[in-house]
Parts: sequence; structure tokens; C-alpha cells
Amino acid sequence: MVVKLQALQVQRGDLEKTLHEVKAAIAETEMRLTQTNEERSEFEDANSNVMYALEQAAADARAAHAAHAAEAEVVRTVAGAVEAAKAARGGAAGATSAATSAAAAAAAGDASAAAAAHAWFRSEEAAMLLGRLQFCAREMATMAEKEAQMVSENSHVALSFPEPHNTTVTALPTP
Repeated sequence: MVVKLQALQVQRGDLEKTLHEVKAAIAETEMRLTQTNEERSEFEDANSNVMYALEQAAADARAAHAAHAAEAEVVRTVAGAVEAAKAARGGAAGATSAATSAAAAAAAGDASAAAAAHAWFRSEEAAMLLGRLQFCAREMATMAEKEAQMVSENSHVALSFPEPHNTTVTALPTP
């Protein structure tokens, strides 16, 4: 009877040790789950911010393109009007004097310089917008790498996470 009691006490000790190990494993897994959920939340917030920045940059680029197209049309119209005025002036006066020719050439040069300056400023603006888009693209790639790393690091955890309902951002409110 004593031997049986001792065997049961040894078995009880083993079971208590196993229970302690299981509880420790559960606590560690719960801690990793909490940490993973927090990281996922941070990632989704950052993803939303980047998506908003990309959508804003795309909207800015579309607006800038429309403005550039309208301004290019104005420049073409003004150039046509200058050419028409030059032709009318030449036809009405018969022979253009040297001073008139010089003034017309200067005006044409000034118009060309203004158009060139305008085009340069617009190209700088386009370069800035392109830089913004490239920055956003790099941020998205970095976030995707971090998510892949997070998934691979947590792949040994035998827990399943619910899939997000809808992580696609269609439109964000303007701050």
C-alpha cells in the first residue's frame, strides 16, 4: 500500500510538473499573440496612412496634369495670336521696319523665355510629385517586407488569426 501511495505521489508530482510547463507555454503563447496583434494593428494603421498618402499624391498628380494641359493650351493659343498679329502687322504695313522686326523678335523671344520658364517650373513640380510617389512606394515595400518577416517569425505558433474583413482603403477623409 505504501509503495502504491509513493507511486501515486511520484505520478502526481510528474503531472503537476507537466501542468506547470503547459501553463508556462500557454502564457508565452498568449504574450506572443498579444504582441502579434499589436504589431498587426500598427501595420494596418501605417498601411492606411501610406495608402492615404498615395491616393493624395495621385490626386495631386491628376490635378497638376490637368492644370498643365490647360496652361499648355493657353501658351499655344497665345503663340498663335502672336504669330497672327505678326502676320497682320506685316501685311498691313507692307514692309516691316527694322525697329518693328526687332521688337517682334524681342517679343517672340520673351514669349519663348516665359514659356520655357513656365515649363521648367512645371517640370520641377512634376519631379517633386514623382519623388513623393517613389517615397510612398518604398514605404509600401518596406511595410510588405516587415509583414512577411512577421508572418515567417510567427509561423511556428499554432494559432489561427481571423482574416480581416476588408483592408482595402477606397477613400479616406481629408484631415
